[in-house]
Amino acid sequence: MNPVDGQTAPEVVLEARGLVRRFPMGKADVEVLRGVNFSVARGEFTAILGSSGSGKSTLLHVLGLLDRPDAGEVLWNGEALAAAGESRRAELRATESAFVFQFYFLLPEFTAIENVLIAAAIARGRGRAPASRKERHERAVELLERVGLKERMQHRPAELSGGERQRVAIARGLMNRPSILFCDEPTGNLDSRTAARIHELLQQVNADLGQTILAVTHEKVMAECARRRLVMRDGVIGEES
Repeated sequence: MNPVDGQTAPEVVLEARGLVRRFPMGKADVEVLRGVNFSVARGEFTAILGSSGSGKSTLLHVLGLLDRPDAGEVLWNGEALAAAGESRRAELRATESAFVFQFYFLLPEFTAIENVLIAAAIARGRGRAPASRKERHERAVELLERVGLKERMQHRPAELSGGERQRVAIARGLMNRPSILFCDEPTGNLDSRTAARIHELLQQVNADLGQTILAVTHEKVMAECARRRLVMRDGVIGEES
């Protein structure tokens, strides 16, 4: 218990400890992450604001187990993962996390609902993913209705607007009830009006479902929709804005 306010400390879902990531450039290595430390509590909506080249996407990829750090540690729900084997990392990516990218990455030959269902197929009933075919279909329908695509479930990506594609991507990300939803410039490819609707949707997902969200962005408007805002400069997390 906190001796000051008597409240239990929030549960930490994600923690970065001294993360360093270098990339070769000519004869030298460029240090993109320079000892990053911070944590994200369960149910928190955190945005990391940074300009191009600040290291924010590299950080998200390391935190999301798409890349490995050169030094430091990543912990999910208290489990240290920087040195975890690839099979364990792949399992966690499928069951405990999800990504929403700037360019959607939907399968063009699949309908909206099929694109959402593919996440459950990859998880294969592990973790909190729906186990039965009936449960998977009901979950996909529920999520597409929640993101405002009730009438667009059978449409393919080419038949959807950019905002609608991103809504499908968000529904897909929520399919397996991930511990954390990583968003990499989720509105960077959208006009301001459509982006505002995605901001509102992410706020609703966080508030209504208690979904933990970590987003990186160069857009101040996007960052301001989060409950907690951090600033990244030159490979380190700076002050909270």
